[in-house]
Amino acid sequence: KGKFKSLCNLFDLPIVEEYQIDDISNLNQLKSIRFPVIVKPADNSGGRGITLCKNQQGFIEAYKRALAFSENKSVIVERYMKSKEATIFYLIHDGEIFLTGIGDRHTKDNQKDVIPLPVAYTFPSCYLDTYLDDLNYKVVEMFKSIGMKNGMIFIQSFVEKGKFIFYEMGYRLTGSLEYKIMEPLIGVDPLELMIKFAITGEMGEVDTLKKLNPKWDSYSCNITFLAKPGQIKTIKGIEEVLSFTEVVDAFPSYKEGDVIPENAKGTLQQVVLRVFAIAKTKNHLIEVMDRIHEAISVTSIDDDDMLLDKFNTMELLYEKN
Repeated sequence: KGKFKSLCNLFDLPIVEEYQIDDISNLNQLKSIRFPVIVKPADNSGGRGITLCKNQQGFIEAYKRALAFSENKSVIVERYMKSKEATIFYLIHDGEIFLTGIGDRHTKDNQKDVIPLPVAYTFPSCYLDTYLDDLNYKVVEMFKSIGMKNGMIFIQSFVEKGKFIFYEMGYRLTGSLEYKIMEPLIGVDPLELMIKFAITGEMGEVDTLKKLNPKWDSYSCNITFLAKPGQIKTIKGIEEVLSFTEVVDAFPSYKEGDVIPENAKGTLQQVVLRVFAIAKTKNHLIEVMDRIHEAISVTSIDDDDMLLDKFNTMELLYEKN
């Protein structure tokens, strides 16, 4: 995380404001913080070790927690941003870098004192044209500058007042499994390419990648169902949604009888199911997402509803065009 931010600074790419805190006993450093902030380990993922800190009183505990989750004992303290989000995807083939798509990452702030978690990703991003005009060429040059040759990159970004502000990247496949919708939409499966590279040392033919257009001609989604901690009694509706012609796949993270632990709260361990779908129009996508939401239910051993609040699809009607 820290190296990515440093590289972004070299190429004048926007990043989230960060506070340099290396000694929590230094009161002058602590006084520089404008709360709320996000406190997180510099080398972990999936929401592990991250705390939303609203005041100085809880900061030291949050810092120690992040430190405990950091293998390199390094902590990042960032301004907390309540903004729209987008995730940017690239493929790299023998040093050539191709933008494959951008999706809007929709989160819900529905649990106390933890970071908002994703409840849906929708494609293409309503900010795609802005990114292509303002930042894509800089990002490509940045990754070329460090000699990246093959693989997949994703960048997580806030979008504040129409401007992208990067906060993290990964040089790997995403845990949110967007490759499941990329193959039917753009004819390229990043998972398949990664497997091929692992076996042969080559990513395959480059011609298909050269024809990629990040402006996908259909709409698509990754609906993320979040569940409260507890033991799962039933997960219903998966077979029903798989019967929908628009649904590409449904991927459960848990099975009936499994336990979502209390310490999963505020992390991606709360993701109980992901459903992937494709539609020709935005209105059609909204209708499909609503049907999927209605079909899925998860109950506890006490017969309580375990699902957290779902994505409000009406947000898609009022997003930036």
